[in-house]
Order: sequence, then C-alpha cells, then structure tokens
Amino acid sequence: MIETPTSTAIIETAPPAYADEPDSPLEKKDSMLPSEATADQDIEITVINHKPITANIRASVHHLHTVGGFFGRWRGAGVGMIYHMLHALLTNFLTGLMGLGLGGHALMHIVSSIGLARVHMAWTHSMIAAPSSKSWFRRIVPRKQCKALLLPSLAFAVAQQVTVIMPIAVAFAFGLPQEMHNQEFDFMGRDISPKEAAYYAFALLSVPATAIFVALAILLPASVTLTRIEAALLPEDQETIVPFDRSSVLGDLDLQTRGACRAVFVEAWKSFEPAARLRLIKLYVKMFSLQIGIAVVGGLAMLIMI
Repeated sequence: MIETPTSTAIIETAPPAYADEPDSPLEKKDSMLPSEATADQDIEITVINHKPITANIRASVHHLHTVGGFFGRWRGAGVGMIYHMLHALLTNFLTGLMGLGLGGHALMHIVSSIGLARVHMAWTHSMIAAPSSKSWFRRIVPRKQCKALLLPSLAFAVAQQVTVIMPIAVAFAFGLPQEMHNQEFDFMGRDISPKEAAYYAFALLSVPATAIFVALAILLPASVTLTRIEAALLPEDQETIVPFDRSSVLGDLDLQTRGACRAVFVEAWKSFEPAARLRLIKLYVKMFSLQIGIAVVGGLAMLIMI
C-alpha cells in the first residue's frame, strides 16, 4: 500500500562530433579535432523503472524473510490481534452500555476506530518499519503528533460500515429478506415466470455487486490513505522496509497549522494512483484465489478421509 515505485537513471555521454570538411585533404583527417560548435557533449539518459516488490506475492514473502527471518511474514500479527480485541471490546461495551441496535453498533464502531487510531498506527508501523529492539508499545507515536490521523481514521471507519450496510440495504430494497423469511424465495418449490426469474437473478447479483463496487470505490482508497498517512508519521529515525516517499504525502506542510491535516488527507488520497490501485487489486485477487484453492483442497481431503 505504501511502496513508492523506484527507477534508475543511467547517464551516458555521447561521443563528440568531429568537424568533417568534404574538401579537406586526406592527410588532415587523422588530426581532426572536436568541433567547437559541439563543445557541450550530448548526454543520453536511460530511465529503468523497477518492478515494485509488493507486485508479486512470492517476491513480497521473500523480502519479508530477508528483513525479518522466517517469522517475517507474520510481522505485526500480535499487534493486530491486540487492536482487534480492544476494538471489539470497546465497540460492544459502548453499544451495550447505551442499549443501541444495529445502527448504534455501526456508530460505536466508528467511535472506537477513532479512539484507537494510535494503536492502529502502531500496528501499521510494526508491519512496515524496519526491525527494532523497542516494543510496539514504546513505538506508539505521541498524541501531539497524531492530529492528522483523525480524518483518515474517520473516513476508513465510515467506509467499512458503508461497505457492510449498503449491500444489506440493497437486499431489503429488493425484498429478499422478507421473501426468504416467508419461504417464498424458492426456485425449485414453485413455478415462476421468466420475468420473476430474471428479477430474482438481478436481485441476487446486485447484493455482491454493490459490496464489490463500494469496496473498490470507497473502502480501498480510504484504507490506503490511512496507511500512507500512518507511514508518513513514522518517526524520522526509523525506515520502512520498502521504498516510501514521505514527501508525496506530507510535502512541505506543517501539521500544526490550521487546515494542514485536511490537506494531507487530500494529498494522500490523490497519491493512490491507478497503477497502484490495479496492482493492489491484482494482489487481493491472487490472495482470494489462493484461499479458495486451499479451502477446496482441504474440503476434498476431508471427503477422502471420511
């Protein structure tokens, strides 16, 4: 999510041009000097764009092994479990304390995400930062430097809830839950007309299509924006394990000035270019395919054993 594409520039000096007079005697050709008109030599620059490390799962795992050894692929897992446990406890506690329903649970989810923004950033830092002898708790960024986290944390939490709520709203709009509850949603048990079949098929496809669209259009850039701002707030004495240009997010902005945090959020959102978006989507598709393949192989193995 944070890797900045790198490139190498190869600078080569072109051979000098020589003054060649067509009518000059043959004996003079051996003593030709560079033309004064081309005293400034031509320079050829070749730019080689390197393929990002995170563009390939195997390359990513190998890089993690190189950085953190065999357990490098699980870096940040412990902090992630702590964050999710604290988030679930806080969300359920606030929801139960106030006696709220589904909508209230979504609101408390957003409140918990903002309240635990520093812990989430510590989780991100534990994954992207170079190995350190400090514990994750000691690497938490001071509160005064975390003002820029509020807006991206809010956007990410809202995007998470929208990704869940929108497909449910679409399902209710088509009346799918009511028909399933009334046992009317049965293709095999009753005869339906082609028009009804087309309607049900469209309704069934609309729910996952809505979830995928919202996830790609809102949730994915919100997640990347939060991660890049968290990476930009990594202390200067620490380096990331992949190339990351902090100036692409922070620029020359002073986070203590008014309106700077909003400007950082906009710049981080814009920095998620189409090429990076496509690369990340491909990575997610590969990961999903691997999970499906493992599940299928595991299911077949269980059937054979039975």
